[in-house]
Amino acid sequence: MVEKRNGTFDKFDPSKIKSAIRKAFINNKIYIEPEKENDLDNIIQSITELALKSLYNLNVCIVHIEMIQNIVVDSIRKKGYKTIASIYDEYKNYRKEAREMYTDRVIKKINSYIDKSQW
Repeated sequence: MVEKRNGTFDKFDPSKIKSAIRKAFINNKIYIEPEKENDLDNIIQSITELALKSLYNLNVCIVHIEMIQNIVVDSIRKKGYKTIASIYDEYKNYRKEAREMYTDRVIKKINSYIDKSQW
């Protein structure tokens, strides 16, 4: 089971890991050596298998989505694609900050309504 950011749970789907890795590589092809570009499917499969092995080795029933993302970044890095791993990690952190900023704005808006005596 995967614990999502909103606290709900979802069935673990390994294809989502492969999809995330594929997107990281497709969006950053400039960082892939030209001779390896034709072998991209095998590279993605290899990283996916490493990430899944790391997840299974945790030996837990529930894993938080951010732990999965950290393992994916680590797996990309371990396979030698440090630049792509760093970009993926930066994007992950950017999205986290964006979610937090949005949440802060919503809370402030709600509080402004609460602070008003008339609705």
